Amino acid sequence: MDKNCHTNECSSIKADPFNDLIISSSHDSTVKVQKINSSSIDFNREITNVFNNRMIIVMEIAIYHNIVIFGTDNCYVCICDYEFIKFIKSIKLKDDV
Repeated sequence: MDKNCHTNECSSIKADPFNDLIISSSHDSTVKVQKINSSSIDFNREITNVFNNRMIIVMEIAIYHNIVIFGTDNCYVCICDYEFIKFIKSIKLKDDV
């Protein structure tokens, strides 16, 4: 399988035009960071196995700070640095949120 591809539905795709990146999240529990080149899109970095393979259902990015914020199907919100693939913080929301 191509490492650029998700293995399940893609839940969100965002662009970082300052760094020429595409960031995507999926129900396969991964966030992929891919570099846009003049003729192709190349695999760059990846966050895997989010909260023991929970589906990522929503994602937003803060391009000025290289931050990705995503929510999982078990009510967790996770904040990571997508430049260095560094975990910053997770927050458990109430189940009825």
